[in-house]
Amino acid sequence: PGVGSPWTFGSDLTSSRSKPATSRPGGTPGTVPGGLSGTDLAVLGLFFLSGASALVYEVVWSRLFTFVFGGTASAIATVLSAYMAGLAIGSYLFGRRIDRGGHPLVIYAILEAGIAAWAIILPFVLTLLDGLYGGLYRSLDPGPMALSLIRFALSFLVLLVPTILMGGTLPVLSRLLVDNRSSVGLKAGLLYAINTVGAVAGTASAGFFLIPSFGMRSSTWIAVAFNVIVTLLAVLLVRKIPAPGAEPARDISTSAPAPREAHVRPAVDTGAGGIRRAALIVYALSGFAALTYEVAWTKVLSGALGTTTYAFTAMLTTFLAGLSLGALIAARLLNRFEPARLMALFQLGIAVLALLALPLFGNLPILFI
Repeated sequence: PGVGSPWTFGSDLTSSRSKPATSRPGGTPGTVPGGLSGTDLAVLGLFFLSGASALVYEVVWSRLFTFVFGGTASAIATVLSAYMAGLAIGSYLFGRRIDRGGHPLVIYAILEAGIAAWAIILPFVLTLLDGLYGGLYRSLDPGPMALSLIRFALSFLVLLVPTILMGGTLPVLSRLLVDNRSSVGLKAGLLYAINTVGAVAGTASAGFFLIPSFGMRSSTWIAVAFNVIVTLLAVLLVRKIPAPGAEPARDISTSAPAPREAHVRPAVDTGAGGIRRAALIVYALSGFAALTYEVAWTKVLSGALGTTTYAFTAMLTTFLAGLSLGALIAARLLNRFEPARLMALFQLGIAVLALLALPLFGNLPILFI
């Protein structure tokens, strides 16, 4: 969240290659194709496991919270809302504070350990919430709508804790890997891409293999094991990768505000600020529509696939893969078309294809026979 498409920064590959591999003291002396050091690849591997474990949790929790709400649609809506909100909040908070000190890998290890710890205690927290629901119902006697809102609010807050920690991992690792401004696109984009690939793998494995084969509890422990492995490996890598503040390349980043003042501020003064605000509003509305599609399509697919777990897994895997492919296509088109027109075209295409899919939903059970 908060990072652009991993494929929009291909030009940075050349500039990052021009840097000697020894610019990161204590790192791997050689580089691999693409201008990445061995330690860079190790960090990317950790982030793959982070993405996989996060989505295993999402699939497991979407099923677990059906016992809280008594229905799949409410549970999925709550989990998706908490994930999106937590990822955004975590990315924002840790992105603002990461430069204030501390080795990024140490912070990353703490975040992963926190996610694992919360996943372990979550069933006990839900037991406490169940008693709280009962107490509120007996004392307040709320109507069905009010009771659903109470359940949503409490469940949302419970899930907000681990998802904020998840959201903090991307800016933390971006701070670690980015040597200077010229490598922002390549390395932050690679982190985004690797994490998304891990998310696809985690979603598919959780819904189609782990939960059917081992159940929700064992699936949770497998994801916890991923977090623990990532935590331990991150701590081991601290000795091999110095904190960014200790690198000579740090002097390059300190001059970053100057070009930003020169190029960004005048654009705002000439009226581009209003355009940007409008673009953010449009993007927020498109996100609202996307999450609505996720909940609705999960409900539709559950009738065809037979179980909500398979339906949610199929929907989420397709969504994640589609987001990655869409980012790749958009990156290719941005050099040829004006961004605002592309955005309008994409939104129109989404609406048209969603409408065209409606007649197919009723025939899905027949298609699977």
